[in-house]
Amino acid sequence: MRTRGAVTVVMLACALGRNAVHAEIRHGGASQYGRFRTAPTGQFETLTRPEYEPIRDAKVSADTPVIGLDVNGDARCFPISQMWYHHIVNDEIGGQKLAVTYCIMANTALTYRLDDLTSGLEVGGLYAGVLCMRRQGTDLLYPQIAAVPVPDNLSEGKLVPGPAPVITTFGAWKKVHPESKVLKPVPKHGIRYEAYEKKPKGYNTNPLMNETVTRRDDRLDAGREVFGLSLGKDSVAYPLDELRKAGGAEANLGAKTVRVVWDKDLETARVEPPFDGIATRAFWYAWCSFYPETKLPMADKPGAAK
Repeated sequence: MRTRGAVTVVMLACALGRNAVHAEIRHGGASQYGRFRTAPTGQFETLTRPEYEPIRDAKVSADTPVIGLDVNGDARCFPISQMWYHHIVNDEIGGQKLAVTYCIMANTALTYRLDDLTSGLEVGGLYAGVLCMRRQGTDLLYPQIAAVPVPDNLSEGKLVPGPAPVITTFGAWKKVHPESKVLKPVPKHGIRYEAYEKKPKGYNTNPLMNETVTRRDDRLDAGREVFGLSLGKDSVAYPLDELRKAGGAEANLGAKTVRVVWDKDLETARVEPPFDGIATRAFWYAWCSFYPETKLPMADKPGAAK
């Protein structure tokens, strides 16, 4: 399932600004993960308490990639044709205040718990080729895939992961969750959504990604998709194609064993709940940038991190 597009690249590059200040985020006097490029205020519109429509009424094609989330029986569907632009939706789902986040660069979808919807998350920029989020009303920045503030200031605290969403297709999600609600398009952003539909290959070769990524790990090709999990100090990743063939795996994260399954109905990988860590599919370049010590139980290409 591909979600990148050359037209999308151009729009994102323009939005972030070729002349924007290009500074490294420092940790202990040195770049920890990569370089940061800021997103000018107002270029991306984060949504808070948006409108939804019944899935039966949504005009979304069956093969459109979507983010699916089911919290306590409250099923929501977020078409990536909209989320590539908004990136973040702050809302209450299944009785939980959550930020639903998506990075078009890394193809990562995660949720984070919020204390209050008035101080949710918004787009901050791009860090090591991954969406970097800002807590609204502050200067605190969080890489979407890591949840740790940068620079690493533990006194400010980490984000707390919420229920793990899945990336699937609209048709598959509708079949499994016929009562789901679907994120309703915002009319004024129609041209943004249309840009996503024109999606020739080549997204992950764009200059913005290459400029901000500094870490390489030759154990897998940079553009290979993996399903990654992180809990505490432990992390593991499975090449998505190998996970599909195996039908699932058991991940050992510290003292905890977590079951990862290939869901044939949703045609995607997912982690069996309950799981209170990071769980998402991602391109390898993004996962290894933030989890350089990650284990690769199914890797078929030896190499070393750089």
